Amino acid sequence: MKYLITTTHSPSQRTRTFVKDLASVLPNSEKVSRGKLSLDLLGAIAADMGADKVLIVGERYGNPSFIEVYDVENAELVKRGTIRLKGVSLSSETKRRVYNVKSLCLEKEVLDEKAQEVLQRLSEILSIPFCEGESDLKASLERGERGFELVFRAPGSKAIVGPVIRIREIDIEGEG
Repeated sequence: MKYLITTTHSPSQRTRTFVKDLASVLPNSEKVSRGKLSLDLLGAIAADMGADKVLIVGERYGNPSFIEVYDVENAELVKRGTIRLKGVSLSSETKRRVYNVKSLCLEKEVLDEKAQEVLQRLSEILSIPFCEGESDLKASLERGERGFELVFRAPGSKAIVGPVIRIREIDIEGEG
């Protein structure tokens, strides 16, 4: 799985930093400055790169507020869904950045049925497998003071690396 990560037009510095953090935790990902690129042109660039998915980070009041996820099919973008955010903590705020991640998996251990549903949707929309073997980085869904938080940790460590992503909801295209 290869990801192209970018922003909506005219992003804030915080959103650009979040894109950099996101690219550091998603394996085989590349960030691209959006500029005035249209969705059609992004699709062509993603196809040339061999990307399977395009993630577009949008903002509200200068803070990342959603991630639109697209599949790349024949140099065209097909919307897969939207991850709506409550907020993020950047790796510069957690003081731990991660580099050269080759593999990422989602830990299945969750607290309740709602958390299980959110985790399943994350796996589906981003095509991230559940943990079964060794991985460079493990993502887990935890209950934070403001809802669900997606946190990243190196295997065997309790220290959080990369961004913390607070999830409001996940909308998948074609559902109800």
